[in-house]
Amino acid sequence: MPRYFLHLHNGVEIPDDTGRDFRDLAAAKEEAICSGREIIAEHVKLGHPIWLNHHIEIADGDGTVFAAIPFREIVTFID
Repeated sequence: MPRYFLHLHNGVEIPDDTGRDFRDLAAAKEEAICSGREIIAEHVKLGHPIWLNHHIEIADGDGTVFAAIPFREIVTFID
């Protein structure tokens, strides 16, 4: 199984130093989406702003970025 690293970019870069094994890139994307939603939910609970340009990068051990999951794409806002 490939190991992917989910790096959080939320105004500061928070690298994932250990990574995790996923069955494929799609599974890593699912985890990034879930993690992003948890972060957003916590910000909402605390009354903090949500920056829609924050994102989670999915990279391999060599630092090659395979995907970036922007917060704006993982929640739906209806006006």
